[in-house]
Amino acid sequence: YEMYKSQKMLRIADTFMRFIEKCQMRDGYFHNVLDINREFADERGSEDSFGRAVHAMGNVLKSSFPDGYKLRAKKVLEKALKNSQEIVSPRAQADSLIGMVYSWDSVKFNPEAIGIISNSLVSKFEETSDDNWKWFEKYLTYGNSIIPEALFEAGKVDKTGSLEKVAKTSMDFLTKTHFIDGKLVPIGQDGWFKKDKE
Repeated sequence: YEMYKSQKMLRIADTFMRFIEKCQMRDGYFHNVLDINREFADERGSEDSFGRAVHAMGNVLKSSFPDGYKLRAKKVLEKALKNSQEIVSPRAQADSLIGMVYSWDSVKFNPEAIGIISNSLVSKFEETSDDNWKWFEKYLTYGNSIIPEALFEAGKVDKTGSLEKVAKTSMDFLTKTHFIDGKLVPIGQDGWFKKDKE
């Protein structure tokens, strides 16, 4: 929509937003699994589904979508963000963090939440990192780049420079581990890259 401002893109966005609204539970979390009859097959969705929904709604607020879409995104976020500090998965924290930074001026939530989640990611990095391993966990899996991206985004709010330093160090590590002999070798679904292993 940002590029073409077409009605077709708005219709597609409306479909995605209706799905997220349908998946949101009363407590602000989201379902993640629908069965063949379009009934929810989980009690509560994964932390990843929470983070991705928050990220998506933050994108809507940051975009040039019409105000009606932004109002819907704001309602979803206001309900969800009261739970943001309970999320512990690094990727879900990262997605949530980006959504929060994007919605900073539009949605009321605990103003300390961005710092709390950012500090949690930095703590994970410091606990796991050593001279040869500059990452937030003892393995690289899926969706890795979202974590440094989130710290770069949060660094726009936090002016100390510490978040950007961890973001850059971890992104450099990620880049180094994904190129072998000058070729991009992304981590796939057939096993993860674990610390201290080939």
